[in-house]
Amino acid sequence: MNTLIVNALSICALAGSALALADNNPLLDRTFWQQASAEQLQQTLAAGHSPTDISANSYTPLLLAAQNGGSPELLDLLIGAGAQVDRIGHDGRTALFYAAHSGSLAMVNAVLSYQPDIAVRDQNGRTALLFAFSKQTDLAVFDRLIGVGLDPAAIDSNGRNAALIAVQRAVDPEVLDYLVRKEFDLNLIDTDGRDLRLNTAYRNENLAMVKKVWAMQGRIVPQDGQGQNAILLAAYRNANPEVLQFLLEQGVSATAQDSQGNTALTIAVERNNLAIIDWLLSANLELNQRNQQGETALLIAAGRRAENDQQQQSNRVILERLIDAGARVDLRSNNGNSVLINAVRSHQGYDTLEYLLSQGAPINPVNTDQLSALMVAAMVARDTQVISLLLAKGGNVQQSDDFGDTALELIGDNDALAQTAAVQWLVEAQAN
Repeated sequence: MNTLIVNALSICALAGSALALADNNPLLDRTFWQQASAEQLQQTLAAGHSPTDISANSYTPLLLAAQNGGSPELLDLLIGAGAQVDRIGHDGRTALFYAAHSGSLAMVNAVLSYQPDIAVRDQNGRTALLFAFSKQTDLAVFDRLIGVGLDPAAIDSNGRNAALIAVQRAVDPEVLDYLVRKEFDLNLIDTDGRDLRLNTAYRNENLAMVKKVWAMQGRIVPQDGQGQNAILLAAYRNANPEVLQFLLEQGVSATAQDSQGNTALTIAVERNNLAIIDWLLSANLELNQRNQQGETALLIAAGRRAENDQQQQSNRVILERLIDAGARVDLRSNNGNSVLINAVRSHQGYDTLEYLLSQGAPINPVNTDQLSALMVAAMVARDTQVISLLLAKGGNVQQSDDFGDTALELIGDNDALAQTAAVQWLVEAQAN
């Protein structure tokens, strides 16, 4: 059976195992392994903590030891106590993966001494050798893994070889020199249509490494299969503005659009940091340009994930930056969603909603499902004050969706608000 399928089945089986037992096991705390001695491990095992527990995100003590600086002696103690060297864990990986990725040559040799299955591939189709190239800096580790039979020409599920994987994250120029010296294929194009340069721009925040890759000779692909050039790719995930500035100086366009009409700004505001957004704002891009879904940067930013106070606060700053730079608060996407609807749905919080309203964001437009911001709040809000704010600012309680339901009917299905004063506020507002 294909090893990727086996891994998937194994992970599903693990999900139903002893997760409940792992909650208070110190062996599943990565900080334990950053300072543990053999004596501490022996004492912890003697206290009844299992070496075979698995955490909610599928890490075992053995994986954590391999990943977080554990010594070969600790590995021997764990395996002696029942840990399995080939047990599949997080993202379909075994101990060999984490030793190769984050451990020392001694740790890699210790794992190899237990004759692990080197043919295992993780959920991304990577071998332990390919995974190692995303972080490892000890060139001897690469040689050792190749020496035991791992294929240096292997390719993962995304069509990436060791070189394309390494340039996304590697910070040590010697890794790139190693790839050249060992004659890895530096002209490979992955399944996204990205070459060495595009993969580097996408994630590598080390300016020296980016410059080194850019200076190399070889095949040059100006954009990937989605029409994204290096700056568009960097806008998505590269957190270093200096990289974008370098790319601009190399002639990469900051005003390009991909095949979906996205600009670097509409891409960046979805998940990147304020420094990148500020750099793009300084490039004088068209703030209100729409993608094919009719979304502007402000509409997308209003929908950023906001699951806690810190995310809400950082998102608020981004929204303020965009509006101060001239982003329009009255525009709506093709499906009719407004900046206020997006902000309510993504839980941006009371203060941000109040700010958007103060900037003139219209409160009563409805989307193609005939839902207004108040109706969306009735469905998903967790704070009664959101309902109070929208009512105070003129939210229309008489509006109904495609099924004829008003905010009052919709709030009944919201477990967070169905038994709160917000229901009575809607009743009173509808009566008036």
